[in-house]
Amino acid sequence: MSLQTTMGQVRVGTRIYVGFLAVLILLGTVGLVGWSGLSDVGIGVDNYARISNNTLLMQGYNIGGLEMRRNVLNYTFTGDEMALRRAREARDSVARDLETYLGRGKNVARKRIGETVRTSLNDYSASFDKAVTTRQRRQSIVEERLNPLGAEMRRHLSTLIVATTAEKDWETAAGAGQVQEQLMLVRLNTLRFLNTADKKLVEAGKEQFMTLKKGLASVSQREEDPEHRKIVEMVEVLVPKYEAAFTDVVTAATELDELVRQTLPKLGEHFDQAVATLLASQIGKVKDESEYKGSQEWAEKTTLDKVTETQNFTLTLSG
Repeated sequence: MSLQTTMGQVRVGTRIYVGFLAVLILLGTVGLVGWSGLSDVGIGVDNYARISNNTLLMQGYNIGGLEMRRNVLNYTFTGDEMALRRAREARDSVARDLETYLGRGKNVARKRIGETVRTSLNDYSASFDKAVTTRQRRQSIVEERLNPLGAEMRRHLSTLIVATTAEKDWETAAGAGQVQEQLMLVRLNTLRFLNTADKKLVEAGKEQFMTLKKGLASVSQREEDPEHRKIVEMVEVLVPKYEAAFTDVVTAATELDELVRQTLPKLGEHFDQAVATLLASQIGKVKDESEYKGSQEWAEKTTLDKVTETQNFTLTLSG
């Protein structure tokens, strides 16, 4: 016996109550399914918003990374403290945003790429800090050793030249003048090397040191005046100190040049590539709205199916 035949034998009042009950079931089912569907849609929208926000963070990495590298280059060449401050601010901003991304990201593959970005940033940051300390060390050698020693040697030699010229000791005056000339050439080539990192200038400086020391030894051998010899001896004491400072500044400048022209650009490229990979993945996720659309379509289809099924059941009950 069919359900419809069975219901036909039931009293009208009972059938009315059953009909009301079916309507209540229908409304409850529609409400429940609708709520479930809307919840899924809400989750999809939240996911879309999260992915979009993460994509904006990726764009910030690009901008922040370029700002960091630009100011690093500016500082290492000019020593501009404002550029150094801006470089550090850009680096710290990128690092904070990256930690935010890694903290709220859910896609395992993209988080691994994010870890690669963080590693690249840390490597660049470490080399950047090393470049800062190396430049400061180089500048300290120039300001605290090379410049004072060079100025003191020049002053002593000038004093000797003036004194021997006044006494018409032309040979000593000429010898002291030649020594002073070599000193000025060393100082000039040192300055040029700091700006160009041309190793030929270092070799030229070493040759000039040899000429300077030979000339100074010649002046010392033929000078008999006690006061003049005292000046020569003071210069002789300063020469090895100046030469040691020259060697140290060349070492620091060479290290800095390698960092600025080789290490930092390579690490910067690695960072840019990692960010580009992460950004491409993130943008692809934004374009692919399958999760959001799938949730919405599932909710609509499920709701419609449940409503239709309940309607059919109600019609059956009501005969």
